[in-house]
Amino acid sequence: MSEQSQPTIRRTEHAMMVAWGDFSRLHHLAERLRQEVSIPRHHENIPAGDLILEFGLLLLSGSTQLQDLNLGPRPLVKDEAVKEAWDVCNSDTIPPSAGH
Repeated sequence: MSEQSQPTIRRTEHAMMVAWGDFSRLHHLAERLRQEVSIPRHHENIPAGDLILEFGLLLLSGSTQLQDLNLGPRPLVKDEAVKEAWDVCNSDTIPPSAGH
């Protein structure tokens, strides 16, 4: 008899963000944005696809200020379940634009 894999338990205060992130991963949204989006910018240190993803996360979270992703009462960047669901596990912080 083969073992069935157990679902992973992820604790979060942003459950709907995780569900939307899992859906976006199913459709490879973050990967496609990173590969296909090109925006002429003054600074090239942040990939354009990541900027679009960042603003999308801001809107879905209901925040009105970009800095809330880092500094809000329940910052998304500290929620490992959200980072994993949205395929942004390698980023410890949202880019500098969010902190100002």
